[in-house]
Amino acid sequence: MIRKAKVCLVYCTPFGIVYEHIGIASIGAYIKERGYDVKLICLEESPDAVHTITEIAPDIVGFNTVTSNLEKMLDLAFKLKSQMPVFTVLGRIGVSGNPVDIMKNYEEIDAIVLGEGEITFYELIERVT
Repeated sequence: MIRKAKVCLVYCTPFGIVYEHIGIASIGAYIKERGYDVKLICLEESPDAVHTITEIAPDIVGFNTVTSNLEKMLDLAFKLKSQMPVFTVLGRIGVSGNPVDIMKNYEEIDAIVLGEGEITFYELIERVT
């Protein structure tokens, strides 16, 4: 049997209030139903996210972005890429306004998902793994 990729989905919550984000949880459930090993990481619950994610050793990391956390997610992607080979994906409204500029200016980002992410993210990981 072919091993399916390990996927880590990263999000942070507004105002430091910890809760499971329904959007990223929906994406995780969709790809988990299709055989992928999925872990959700809330940055507020993981003070050393780089360590937490590298311990998981994912093949793909997806970042749930909004305007207020975009720089944090870009920084985390940069740190992860410097420590491990991983395919990085940004999604949600934090990247929808300027995806071309982000892809041009941040080499640590491999792909951006625009719009509803479940099917698009699944199709992307099917192609890159």
